Amino acid sequence: MAEALGVADTRRLHSKPQDLNDAYGPPSNFLEIDIFNPQTVGVGRSKYTTYEVRMRVSVRLLAPTSSCRGGGGGGEC
Repeated sequence: MAEALGVADTRRLHSKPQDLNDAYGPPSNFLEIDIFNPQTVGVGRSKYTTYEVRMRVSVRLLAPTSSCRGGGGGGEC
């Protein structure tokens, strides 16, 4: 009857059981972002912080195509 009314099927997908290596092993895909070298520039209301961002990825689609240094005061790309 649910199909006759156009209601979507909500049964669970079949998946293989997860073992400890799958649960706690290294991921097959990852995105790792690190922030380095923060430097605060200026004083008062014109104060901002510049920093260096380093990124590691295992998926080629996510790999950065350029390098950029910048911070809250406007990046230098």
